[in-house]
Amino acid sequence: MSEGWAQFYNGLLDQGKIPYRDFYFHLPPLNLLNDYIIWKLSFGYFIIYRMWRLAERILIVEIMYYLLIKKVKPSIAFVGCFMGAVFGSATVFDLGGDYNQLQQLLIALIAYTLIKYIENIKIPKKKYGWCIATGIIGGLMFLTKQPLVLASLVCFGIMMVFLWILKIDKNIFRTIFFVVLGASIPLCIAGAYLINNNAIHDFIYQVFQDTGSKGSLYEIVFGRILTTIKNNIFGILSLIFCILSYYMYINQNQIRKNYAFMFGILGGIFGSYYIWNTGDVAKRVILFFLLMTLLVSFLTLNNRYKKIAFPLVICVEFICLIINPKHLAQTIYLDTALFREVPELLTLIFIFFIIWILYDIITKRIKNENYDTHGIIIAFSGLASGYATIMSNGEVGVVPSCGFILFPAFTYLIFKNKTIQNNKYFVLSFNGILVTFFGICLSQKLVSPYSWWGDPIPSYWEKTETVNIKALKGFKFSPLEKKKYEDLNRVIGENTDKGSVIWGFPHTKVFNIFQENYNMNGFVPVEFYDVCADDFAIEEAKLLAKNKPDIVIWQDMPGALEAHEEIYRGGNPLGQRELQKWFSSVKEKDYKLIGQVDNVFVYKLKDGQPITETFIERKSAENITSNYVDPTPEVVDDIELEGLGTIKDPYLISSIEDLEYFRDSVNSGTSFNGQFLKQTANIDLSEINNWDPIESVKYFV
Repeated sequence: MSEGWAQFYNGLLDQGKIPYRDFYFHLPPLNLLNDYIIWKLSFGYFIIYRMWRLAERILIVEIMYYLLIKKVKPSIAFVGCFMGAVFGSATVFDLGGDYNQLQQLLIALIAYTLIKYIENIKIPKKKYGWCIATGIIGGLMFLTKQPLVLASLVCFGIMMVFLWILKIDKNIFRTIFFVVLGASIPLCIAGAYLINNNAIHDFIYQVFQDTGSKGSLYEIVFGRILTTIKNNIFGILSLIFCILSYYMYINQNQIRKNYAFMFGILGGIFGSYYIWNTGDVAKRVILFFLLMTLLVSFLTLNNRYKKIAFPLVICVEFICLIINPKHLAQTIYLDTALFREVPELLTLIFIFFIIWILYDIITKRIKNENYDTHGIIIAFSGLASGYATIMSNGEVGVVPSCGFILFPAFTYLIFKNKTIQNNKYFVLSFNGILVTFFGICLSQKLVSPYSWWGDPIPSYWEKTETVNIKALKGFKFSPLEKKKYEDLNRVIGENTDKGSVIWGFPHTKVFNIFQENYNMNGFVPVEFYDVCADDFAIEEAKLLAKNKPDIVIWQDMPGALEAHEEIYRGGNPLGQRELQKWFSSVKEKDYKLIGQVDNVFVYKLKDGQPITETFIERKSAENITSNYVDPTPEVVDDIELEGLGTIKDPYLISSIEDLEYFRDSVNSGTSFNGQFLKQTANIDLSEINNWDPIESVKYFV
């Protein structure tokens, strides 16, 4: 249901509308151009669109593989790049590709051009040619996504300063000139288009000045990365000792190898505390696998145990799996703690790059050794990849889409030393961990590959149906999805004409694509909570109040709005509350429900035209989020429940006594408006006779 944003923008462009001037767009224009070309080459079929995006992923993998095989065995490079693609796809909002994927492609390309620049540093003609190419990609980054250009400027800027200080490039200012020259090419083309169409001011304001949809500028650039580091302090200590252990081990001195063992143990202790301290059973499962891997690595240091180390650890793991296979299997499925470890693993790898860069620069300087400029470029590329996603991520840590760059770069830094590459036990342990994570990620794709806000896709085994909609040819759907797309699309088609306005909230545009309808009564095509700034959402509510849409498609997603308010506004109301308030005020008076399947509700404007067809799957279904509730929490005194009633610290209902207390409080008139509650245990009411229900619960999430 969240598909179709890009295609809707394409429809507006086909009508001759200019982005920023004629409609709101929160990203720079390269995304529009990229999606426009790909959709045109897809001929209106989403399956072909996905294939183009898959080709884009393959290109990223190919580039990273090329960079890795310069110093890493092809087999290891393949595993690193393959798992990078697996990790990059391990999200609950993976649609086969979007602007997050495009930014990973650009980072891979700039890593490639920078390495070519270093390889040709003594051949001025080739060197400056690659500088221009680097600048062109940098300009495309500027035109792709705001966090991408900020992260790249910070990371690659620091890298260039480093190369200048070390006098690796003695003509650094001439190099910068050619980079800027290259960047000016795409920037001048885009600037000329925007200036010629009187959209340059709107572009600057919507994309760079009005950053409210993601929070304050300080929070975007500094706040989230500082919080990420703070929340992973024990993981950082573990990484430091593991890196020290690694470098001690690859040194041929036996005394230093003994220190490697000591530092490895310290890294294991801090890592164990970091994982165990969460109190999460699934993380303890991961801890078990990591400790087994650590054990096999250090047993191989001792000649006495070298031959039996790996078989011994495999046997221990196998026995543990036999003892309790059911519980372990349950932890693998979607949205359980094991799957949530993927971004945490990638976040630690991101932090690893920071530590590795500092350690490598300092130690090489002290020992007066040559720097591995190839490794430095790859490390800074991984850093830029993760930093860009941290800036735009509502939660603390990286987004898995950076795995395309992050994990291959990590593989390179670990295995660039031939001592490690030739240690088959280390390689086997590394592969063993990846097999575990591959199983976790694969299970997510089979059980529910996409479960973004209010839009969970059924499992692979439930998809048995096809739909009679051109854009969806080639896909399989569950019976419920078939109703959602086919029946609702038919109802919308029967009750509209070419001049009708179909408005979806908070993000539903896919029915516009099915109907080839791109009419708008407002200025904002997609009003979702973290892509539309408050001032534009408020203004949009005013425009819709003056000129009501003919069809409203409302996707009911309880908790989504409040969660975004907590993440991006510190608990303060979003501008989208005004859109909710507007529709809540006109829903009963001016609109008639004509379609409903699951959490999707379709309303027709009461304009005197007859309703020709309806499809209501469940008459008792209630569209909770279309009912406006004042977001200002009412003061609730003397609540005898654990917690504060906020989204971060909700009131906890942990027993039947807590539930009874909550019921009695509500039924006696206590308002929990704006408060959050969380049930933390299974509560069995079957043994209670004549249970008195809670009288009003429809606004509780």
